[in-house]
Amino acid sequence: MANVLILLTLPEPIRNQYRDRLRNRFPGITIELVDHHSKVGPYIGKADALITFAPMLSSEVLAAGTRLKWVQALGTGVDNLIDQPALRQDVIVTNMRATHGAPVSEAALAGMLALARGASPGYSCASRTAMAPLSSAASTSQDGRFGVGQIAEILAPKCKAFGMRVVGARKLAGFDRMHRREELARVIGDFNFLILLTPLTTATRNSIDAKIFAAMKPTSYLINLARGGVVDEAAVIEALAKGALLGRRLTYSTRSRCRPIIHSGRCPMSSSPHIRAGSAMSTSIMPCPRSRQTWSAF
Repeated sequence: MANVLILLTLPEPIRNQYRDRLRNRFPGITIELVDHHSKVGPYIGKADALITFAPMLSSEVLAAGTRLKWVQALGTGVDNLIDQPALRQDVIVTNMRATHGAPVSEAALAGMLALARGASPGYSCASRTAMAPLSSAASTSQDGRFGVGQIAEILAPKCKAFGMRVVGARKLAGFDRMHRREELARVIGDFNFLILLTPLTTATRNSIDAKIFAAMKPTSYLINLARGGVVDEAAVIEALAKGALLGRRLTYSTRSRCRPIIHSGRCPMSSSPHIRAGSAMSTSIMPCPRSRQTWSAF
């Protein structure tokens, strides 16, 4: 009989849902649940599979999982899991897909409309300063997309419905033009919004850097719905401070670095809690067909 360990530092009713629904769906599997990585001791040595969000892990958990064959990451990004030195090469890592398209695309639209109309929601320090003049209406904008996957594919037709021209990095329906990643600095000067949706990898880390910001027009906006590490934060802070970029909206940052701009008297930045993928669908357990096949293999 296979052994599965769920590690979730979520409120008790939510984490119990994961355990109880999986037990009902797979009665032949032993499923244990802990609420902190310090409590895995009695179970991790026997676990064949581990279900968790990567930030809830510790390297000690992976090192102690000598029988682990599979880690199911409950988020989409696995950059903070696969780079763990204690993760063995023979352990299969899978992530969650097809749950974030609708909520994150809506978050992108909300950010664009709020920025274009000067009514940015979320946590903003704009109240400390005078509002900048409103940008052109979103319906006349050109939207650049860095990272063209499932979320971008859902977002593109929504942007088109607003009359936007949509530019991306590879061929997909709903896009007016496609460019290679290497061409971004050359074409970005046309964009009113640059929306980041790319995974964080060695190739994309700090890829939105000073060169990119220098090529953007000063009335443009950056909306980061990807990992904070995709953006060179020192470069974006400098661009904002110099007025080379009208504003930035983020849901995920490597650290809180708005303070230098606050001290200078202007902070054209807004942020929101890291919950933009939240929806009834993404917060409930809905094992996809591939996950069911993997469970059955145990």
